[in-house]
Amino acid sequence: MNATEAKALTAAELDLMIKALGHGKQVTGPAELRESIAAKGYAYALQGGQKTAGVMLLTQKGADVAYEAKLTAEGKTIEPPFANADALEDSALLAALEVKSGNVHAPDGARLVAQGLAWVDEECGHYFLTDDGRAAAEALRDIERDLITDDMLAVIKQYGAGRATAKTSGWIAGVSLFEHRVYIERVRLPHTSPYTFSTLDDWTNLRFQLYSKLGIRAEQEGSRLHFGALRPSPRGNTPQLGERDDERDERVSAGQHADAVWSDLCTQEPGSPFRLATVDADGPRNEYRPPAAWIFHHHSRDVRLDLDENGRYRATVTDAPDAGWATHNPPAVFTGQRADIAVKAMARALYGTKCAHGCGTGRDSCPGCDHTSELFEDRYPLRGYGMRSLILH
Repeated sequence: MNATEAKALTAAELDLMIKALGHGKQVTGPAELRESIAAKGYAYALQGGQKTAGVMLLTQKGADVAYEAKLTAEGKTIEPPFANADALEDSALLAALEVKSGNVHAPDGARLVAQGLAWVDEECGHYFLTDDGRAAAEALRDIERDLITDDMLAVIKQYGAGRATAKTSGWIAGVSLFEHRVYIERVRLPHTSPYTFSTLDDWTNLRFQLYSKLGIRAEQEGSRLHFGALRPSPRGNTPQLGERDDERDERVSAGQHADAVWSDLCTQEPGSPFRLATVDADGPRNEYRPPAAWIFHHHSRDVRLDLDENGRYRATVTDAPDAGWATHNPPAVFTGQRADIAVKAMARALYGTKCAHGCGTGRDSCPGCDHTSELFEDRYPLRGYGMRSLILH
């Protein structure tokens, strides 16, 4: 509750509003207090016949103010809204993929239109996925399928909640760091009422349906619903998903490795495992030039990140010139609507493959790769401000 709201309401009015939360937001009490609350925009009188005469309900703003005051009095804090823009964008694409028409919710549509992933039907004012948008959504779904199978998704959609889109709340999928347990997490979205979010049903029915229909055990921890462990764990049973746990665990590990690769690339600390350099490294040092591409070294390979002819990010992998491959590999290309999507796709694909010196990517420290990394840094001196300031034209 901000200072303006606190000054606008008296203690008696606020107490009445808090009591209304337990009565379906219906405000009961002295008429003069109810009228005062309504005059300040925190309640409204129902219009209709005799049954609604004199009935007054809290507005959404009034419910939020009362709920925040109630939690403050109890020494609790309100869960902040989920604000990861990239994750919300991915969820919007995935949600649109689940609709045959490819309809995108309006708050998410503008950003997708700017990237060529959605278009606007001017006549009805709705957003729809473009062919590129559908391809991007399908690529994201392929990655998510390592965590949430199609059967699981169908049950979650029917008995859980919508994705993180412009609804009251949504869910995002993830995997715990140490136990490798897949989870879905219920999140409150930007511009969503904390009161509405707080009164949503928990995962109880979804847990029952997952076990009843798929034999998958799950346990709830706050806003997260953890599925069975991907490896033997005292905290839960393994999901019955029709595949060996070590195979699924391998793909999950590849995804976590890809996240780590991107995180390392984004760091600006000295001595980071991946050095970034613009391709025009021989240009003047006293003049900033937006890079035509970025290049980094990844386990005896050089990776160039630029834009393709359609304006999508493209990571092109080639053998480092000094790596000493016995048999050279052909260039490999990975694309995505964002730089992180393209780079993570590359890292996932290379996870577990051998470097030029026989070590497995993402598993071993390799002196040979350390040496080729030093040679790379000599070829491309560090410039710029890191991947977070990536600008390509």
